[in-house]
Amino acid sequence: MKFAAAAINRAGLDLRLETSGGGSDANIFNAAGLPVANLAVGMQNAHTTDEFLDSQDLIHMVRILWEMIQLSAATLRRESPPY
Repeated sequence: MKFAAAAINRAGLDLRLETSGGGSDANIFNAAGLPVANLAVGMQNAHTTDEFLDSQDLIHMVRILWEMIQLSAATLRRESPPY
């Protein structure tokens, strides 16, 4: 969570924590002792014929993923992670 929060902060976005309904592989990983978190892309009306994704939400996720890559690269260079 600290890693994701740092990436979201670096992307200039607000972190919002919410409980999800459990339709994710994150549940399987967590049950196996591998702590992971879901990052939602802002899907609306999921699993219906009215399902959609706002393109701005997708752009936000790309920014978050870019920051996660940057944070990972800093860690590989043995810099102190900023989280």
